[in-house]
Amino acid sequence: MKIIAHRGVWAKHRDQNKMSSIRSALSQGFGFETDIRAHDGRLYLSHDPIDTNTDIALFVELLNVVQSEKIRLRDSYFLNIKESGLAPVLNAAIPEKLKDEFPIFDLAVPDLLSYLDFGFCVYTRVSEYEQDRSLLEMCGGIWLDAFRSDWYSDSYLKTLINLGKPICIVSPELHSRPHNQLWTRLKVVDNQFPGKLSLCTDFPMKARDFF
Repeated sequence: MKIIAHRGVWAKHRDQNKMSSIRSALSQGFGFETDIRAHDGRLYLSHDPIDTNTDIALFVELLNVVQSEKIRLRDSYFLNIKESGLAPVLNAAIPEKLKDEFPIFDLAVPDLLSYLDFGFCVYTRVSEYEQDRSLLEMCGGIWLDAFRSDWYSDSYLKTLINLGKPICIVSPELHSRPHNQLWTRLKVVDNQFPGKLSLCTDFPMKARDFF
């Protein structure tokens, strides 16, 4: 199981999406997920609308850190796009050679198509409300979410795996639910299909020990 640290490795919620948390994830061998917003033509790491009076990291800082890494892992640096219309801005910000190293997700279909047109790796989201796998044949992977419950069965997960796309699974604690039961199920499936699954989690160290 590849472990993706949700908004980096942090101990306090105020440290989510900070560069110190991203560096901590990378230094411990984890991937990361971070949120992207724009303000005055610049990209920031932020889940919420930009408040320039707070300490918010610039996306260019993230790029510099990732490019300095001696080893970069494909499908490990996920960008959650929090507003529409950013495809041209992000396209200008990311060097062509790095586009497939930053999977993009959480997109409405018009935005998804825009990122695909620019040559980005896009993950389509599958959830209890979105089971049609929009444009999966054009996408690089699946972002498997579960907003209200662990809705998918093991057989359904195996069906997704057999589609041949990498899958990143949202761990239940991201939606304020216990994670133990799902992790136990995922461990069995992960052992059957090694190298096919990633887990986005607030508990990366626990996940590494568990899996």
